[in-house]
Amino acid sequence: MYISVIVCNCDVTYNSDVTLFVETNVCTFAVLALRPQNNLRINLQRLQNEVTELRKRAATAHIKYEAEKSNREGVEKEVKQLRQELINSKISSSVGGRNV
Repeated sequence: MYISVIVCNCDVTYNSDVTLFVETNVCTFAVLALRPQNNLRINLQRLQNEVTELRKRAATAHIKYEAEKSNREGVEKEVKQLRQELINSKISSSVGGRNV
């Protein structure tokens, strides 16, 4: 994989992980050749970042799930309570009507 890079002047710092080639006629262009192991390192780092991001998203989704679950349980309890109150009021009104 080759990446062309614009360089201001011919003074270029060399990195142990990157091989640098300067074109003969033009000093303003340089081509970086990435070594295969560097490409693997870049891919590994990218995958590690993706895994970290997915773990964060999973943790956020789990928190949202727990909040929705607790809300649902609270609403279910409230509905049961309201149904029981409705049944009790119907029973008391029907019993009260018979006694009169």
